[in-house]
Amino acid sequence: MGKLLAIVGLACAAAWYYFVGGAKLDEDMVRQFYTDAAHATLSRDPEALCAQMSSKLVVNQETVVMGQTSNQTLNKKQACEAQHKAFQQFKEMGEKVDGILTMEFDYSVDSITLSPNHKTAVVQMSSTLQMGGQLMQFRSVSTDELDREWGKVHITKSNSKTGVRMHLEAMRDPGKYLQSQ
Repeated sequence: MGKLLAIVGLACAAAWYYFVGGAKLDEDMVRQFYTDAAHATLSRDPEALCAQMSSKLVVNQETVVMGQTSNQTLNKKQACEAQHKAFQQFKEMGEKVDGILTMEFDYSVDSITLSPNHKTAVVQMSSTLQMGGQLMQFRSVSTDELDREWGKVHITKSNSKTGVRMHLEAMRDPGKYLQSQ
């Protein structure tokens, strides 16, 4: 009987944590989520970025490059593949000129709106990723939806617009903009 009570008690505690304690968000958790994302970006760690994505992730991405706009919708698997591909391309660009591509990343959490039950947050944010000094710049604004499951904050939805600028002189002579190893 004692064993059964212990199992029922443990099941109740796990259910409470799943539905209440481990599912509530606050502003500090949201801000830490973006701090962790910035650290993963600067560490060139796509796996850490993928770990922040919900299995339910939907990304609606509008990208403008040299006046050409493209739109795409990605799920978690596709978004992770895109992260891996981008970091691989950055690595290859640096290797082509026997250097490493410098990376600067800055972001701003412009607003956080927590749902009344604190289970989701809608976040307006902006970021700038600059590669190789002035070689390339990615400027993004997004509206993200975050949730928390089993104590971990995940991004579940993102509507993002990114402008990509490439410095033409830098593209012709990238060695000026890369650090040697």
